[in-house]
Amino acid sequence: MDVATWSFGPRRVTPPPLWMLTDGRRVVGPLSTTVLVDGVKAGRVPETCGARPSMSAKWRALDRIREVRAVRDSLFRRHRPRNLALDSSQALLAISSGEETLEAGLRAAALELSAELGFVHVFDPNGRAVTRHAFGPGARGRVGCPLLEADILSHVARAHAMAVGDVDAHHAFRVAASRLGGRAAEVRGVAMVPILAGANVVAMLELGRSERSFRAADAGKLRAIGKRISDRV
Repeated sequence: MDVATWSFGPRRVTPPPLWMLTDGRRVVGPLSTTVLVDGVKAGRVPETCGARPSMSAKWRALDRIREVRAVRDSLFRRHRPRNLALDSSQALLAISSGEETLEAGLRAAALELSAELGFVHVFDPNGRAVTRHAFGPGARGRVGCPLLEADILSHVARAHAMAVGDVDAHHAFRVAASRLGGRAAEVRGVAMVPILAGANVVAMLELGRSERSFRAADAGKLRAIGKRISDRV
């Protein structure tokens, strides 16, 4: 039996998306999905870039684009390196020292914990925190901005404690998610670890993830990388 289909109106054809890319400093595009995927395959598109299909859409991590995720999964299954994120993050820290360790440590932490966004806020002698380093699409616009004196996570950091949680768990995480992603709805999980120089807290490293929260295992990784950063500051 043949089945006929029809429509009462003209068929609406949706054109394929054209992607804009950003590394947090500059924006390139528009690019077709095919060109974007070819760039990922060739290694020309850094994994930390953000993308959006139009000027009015929100930035998203590359892994949230189905075609990019598929090609990355294929490449990973083909090569399957062991402990890639851990080895890469350790390499980033191994070649840094002093102040540059904070920026290298931020990138290392984001890589190791699969975070799309992150900041390093540095404390001045009066205990005020100012954003000095940023990671992720659109995040660099916050560099140089101070945190509010009432910011809860900065007080937690100065108390030599770390914090890991979901935006629904506490107001402090919603505030952090708002500055990480622009709007709290764009970030689900927030993690923070203080950075020490000797016995003094000199900075706090803050990470955000959009699709899932941080877990207990992530807290252990973050504590370890925070110590590695502290040892090199």
